[in-house]
Amino acid sequence: MRSLKPHIPNCITILRIIGSLILLFLDPHDGAFLIVYSFCGITDVLDGTLARLLKVTSSQGAILDTISDLFFYCVMLSRVLPLAWSEFQTFTLVLIAFAVTLRIAVYLVAYFKFNVFSSLHTYGNKFTGFCVFLFPYVVLLFNWNTNTFCQIVAAIGTLVTLEELLIHLTSPKYSPWRKTIFSPAEPK
Repeated sequence: MRSLKPHIPNCITILRIIGSLILLFLDPHDGAFLIVYSFCGITDVLDGTLARLLKVTSSQGAILDTISDLFFYCVMLSRVLPLAWSEFQTFTLVLIAFAVTLRIAVYLVAYFKFNVFSSLHTYGNKFTGFCVFLFPYVVLLFNWNTNTFCQIVAAIGTLVTLEELLIHLTSPKYSPWRKTIFSPAEPK
């Protein structure tokens, strides 16, 4: 009988996709939205952590994680961003648009150069993802300045994405665990 151990992290990643789909049908002002949203965030941390602990990391798992993250954040932003839209200054929108456009460019460079739709699993990308993850809490629970928060996150995201673009452009082969100043060591 084959072991289920190698599949546990990917099953957790799939739970994040299912949770993201559920978010599409929940009211962001309802407590259930933040509960499912928090569950999705926990699964985002748990899948990679378990993959490393169980020593079952794989390029396929990294790609599934990237696709799941992209889907999760698109759903979250489509449900929460409209709640803060009227508060955004033009400068904030320009920064966000630039950061998103640059991120899309990095995905395209990785796809055309390495035939892979994935992002690097750097500490900078993880930190940026965590900051974006905080957005619904900032908008729905706390009375923080949404413009300032989004400007800081967009600036951090832009710097991290520029680093990733440079790595893709100068690397001869793709590895989601590229060793850089901002990235974890490649799993063994």
